[in-house]
Amino acid sequence: MALFYMGLLNRGQIYQPYVVSEIRDPVDNSIINRTTPQILRDIPINQSSVEAIKEGLKLVVKSGTAAHVLNKPFLPEIAGKTGTAQTRRRGASGSNHAWFVGYAPANAPASE
Repeated sequence: MALFYMGLLNRGQIYQPYVVSEIRDPVDNSIINRTTPQILRDIPINQSSVEAIKEGLKLVVKSGTAAHVLNKPFLPEIAGKTGTAQTRRRGASGSNHAWFVGYAPANAPASE
């Protein structure tokens, strides 16, 4: 899902994910190693389709399944999608296994 959102928000460019952007020397704070972004794929994508998807993702948080949790006046505008990976059987105890993936601010996501 993270790669899907990356491609959606980067006009079809999917980068190699990384956890650490740079390593610094603890004494003088100089950069020892810096990760260079690498494009894995560049997928042709129709921008009007992207805008329609982004509007739908905003609605999920504004008035859909994530609204009761994420549509708060103190939060930036968030866009995203909920999902259920596993549901309990009717009458069984326990909870559903749910997830959310999204980005904020919805109108100006960071490029990195």
